[in-house]
Amino acid sequence: AYGASVTFIPLEPQGSQSSVIARGACGNGLTWALSNEYVLTISGKGEIVAIASGTWKNYDDRVKQIVIENGVTKIGVNAFYQFSALEKVTMANTVTEIERYSFAGCVALTYVEIPASVEILWWDAFRGCTHLEQVDIRNLRMKFDMRAFRDCNNLKQVNVAEAEQKPAQTTKTPVGTEWNLVPVIVVSVVIFVAGLTVAAIIWLRKK
Repeated sequence: AYGASVTFIPLEPQGSQSSVIARGACGNGLTWALSNEYVLTISGKGEIVAIASGTWKNYDDRVKQIVIENGVTKIGVNAFYQFSALEKVTMANTVTEIERYSFAGCVALTYVEIPASVEILWWDAFRGCTHLEQVDIRNLRMKFDMRAFRDCNNLKQVNVAEAEQKPAQTTKTPVGTEWNLVPVIVVSVVIFVAGLTVAAIIWLRKK
């Protein structure tokens, strides 16, 4: 009974193991890495420069997801132009500007969330994203117009709202305080007018 042999079989790791199949630089202080699951990740600090052939453009028909990590401040012209398989974009809350044609022609993209850090969204940034249906903009003061979504024929919603993580009262004047100056202003105006009246009467008497 004790002579039976035991064979140890190594357990396979849970889930798929992704590995990097390509990498490179995309600006001063920025690098990119592409996994075998076609997730493109941008890391470092700085601006993504205008991208030419020979970088990740060789994979523009295979990249399914883009992850822009903390530290990236700007997405340059044509950065992800015509990434025809792109389905998801995640942008860190350090990006302040999205340039023209950054995501133009990404026909598989259906949803985009633009973080509260973005201050400028240039026209044609998402031009020709023909399956884009919803855009959530987290910065009420972001400069943009609908030309950013030119030829997005299926776009149904562009929602502009403050980021959920921002407490309602931290950046706004507390309720009621904006009215505290009103009585002061009214009294000041009354005193000013009364002063002018008295001055006019004195001047007329001297006449």
